[in-house]
Amino acid sequence: MTVTAKEYLSQGRWLNQKILNRNDEIRQLRELAETIKATNYEQSIVQTSGKPDAVFASIVEKIADSESELSDEVERYLKFREKIGREIRQLPEDEEKILLEKRYISFKPWTVIADEMGYVRRHITRKHAEALQSFEKIHTEILKNVPKCP
Repeated sequence: MTVTAKEYLSQGRWLNQKILNRNDEIRQLRELAETIKATNYEQSIVQTSGKPDAVFASIVEKIADSESELSDEVERYLKFREKIGREIRQLPEDEEKILLEKRYISFKPWTVIADEMGYVRRHITRKHAEALQSFEKIHTEILKNVPKCP
């Protein structure tokens, strides 16, 4: 499947979001584990029951699995980020390189990019369209047969 330069470059943002979501999931599981651990301690004073231990073990296992998946996602993200960085640096115009790096590697909003580059937002969005066209012209083969999200 052929994708546009914008779809291709935006994949980094989606990978980054998956990492942030996975971090949130791990944090929530750790909080839940702490709650169960505290509950287990209180119950052990009153009675002995293996149920909280089994639930705690299950959560710890889920944390380990999520951390492993997080590690894989971070590795995939870093490789993709490095790859698109190299591809962006192949553009002939420095201004286009800077703009695409700020948008697709640093994930900066348009207003920040415009301020940093000394332009109004409207000019930046126009330059962005030109930069994407340049990227597509240079990287036609890369954009062919690319899944929409790595």
